Amino acid sequence: MARETTKHAYNIQGKKLWQVELTIGQDIELVTLFSKLDGDNMADVPGLLTELTKEGLIEQLFSIILKGPINEIDILEIPNSIFEIIVTDFLALNDGLLQKLRSISPVVNKG
Repeated sequence: MARETTKHAYNIQGKKLWQVELTIGQDIELVTLFSKLDGDNMADVPGLLTELTKEGLIEQLFSIILKGPINEIDILEIPNSIFEIIVTDFLALNDGLLQKLRSISPVVNKG
């Protein structure tokens, strides 16, 4: 029996966007994204977010995890409160994601 996927929806800059559990294709995109980061600084979620921000990869991360008219919003203008909700939802939808990425990505595994 297929498991029902939870959907988290957001109204950002007048556009409706959402996220659901990642697909295998999105997992592959995230491994590629994380390979650009310094794994030594990614021991925890705040470190991961700091590294993504420092490397200018927040836009790429959101384009991977968010669905809907993502190209019609300015990701860098998303308020911090919404940013935190999106990241919290992302981790809730993809429980254990950081552990999985550490097991398959040598760069992430440094953390």
